Amino acid sequence: MRCIARGPNSGRRSAGFTLIEVLVVAPMVILMLGTIIAMLVNLSSSAMRASAQASLQNDVLAALDMIEQDVKLSTAISSGMNSLTTTNLATSSNPLSANRHLINKDSAPCSVADNISLDQTLSYVTTYRVDTASTPKKVLREVTIAPPSGCTLAWQRGDATTLLDLGSTGEYTLTSIMDGTKAVTVTLTATRKVAGEELSFTGVLYAKSLNIQ
Repeated sequence: MRCIARGPNSGRRSAGFTLIEVLVVAPMVILMLGTIIAMLVNLSSSAMRASAQASLQNDVLAALDMIEQDVKLSTAISSGMNSLTTTNLATSSNPLSANRHLINKDSAPCSVADNISLDQTLSYVTTYRVDTASTPKKVLREVTIAPPSGCTLAWQRGDATTLLDLGSTGEYTLTSIMDGTKAVTVTLTATRKVAGEELSFTGVLYAKSLNIQ
């Protein structure tokens, strides 16, 4: 009788993958990885858009809050194309401070006072407008004040402040509709693109002057 010796690994299947198994499994793995990556990208984009939308809303509402403060303390209001202008009384400190005083422009060079006529009081002009000439476009708050020579008591300074700057994709619309002579409705819309999607927010403000009779 003839005997055949068998090794210790005889009858066992090879532990490696065959070429056919690799060709079958590899596309499935690639498909699963692609799906996971797509989900992660989509979640990241959604989070970016949600954050940008909240930031956009906060920026527009903050700009409207500043406009409301100026309108409430104004002595004159006028509306224009994509703009709003108020005339306000200059003060010796923040106009919202209890320690503020008006400034008498007729007492050389000037002096703080409270019981003076409107004609004697130093005033300044504030203009809110969409700056379409700049790149990128912006919403500006521009203050113009002309105190008498040597008068340095005014807390307000002539300058331009950027209220909204959303970058190269930013678009803005500012409309103001007068309600008589002492109230105005202001609508401010800001639009920008984030993660390939256009985001927009519109805020509406109705404000009335406390100083215009």
